Amino acid sequence: MTVIAAAAAHFGRDLDFCLQRIATLIEHSRQAGAALLVLPDATLGGYLADIRSPGPDALPPALESGREYIRKVSALAAEMVVCLGYCEAAGPARI
Repeated sequence: MTVIAAAAAHFGRDLDFCLQRIATLIEHSRQAGAALLVLPDATLGGYLADIRSPGPDALPPALESGREYIRKVSALAAEMVVCLGYCEAAGPARI
């Protein structure tokens, strides 16, 4: 039997705080025997406060896949599959 965990929590702009919350959720899920943890779509960096006319300062931080915070989450996850969302930095189009 595969155990799946899902978490709903507030995640803001403070990436270090987000990472600490993710670490706690991963540990709790691991202790519960979960093989898969699904987190909100704005886990790293939070949501837009105003989706109709967000100012440039209100945007979540754009993160590059494979960089510092993504690697840290991957290391925390280890053998567990962890799904989460973040605002990805623009880069070359991938096909």
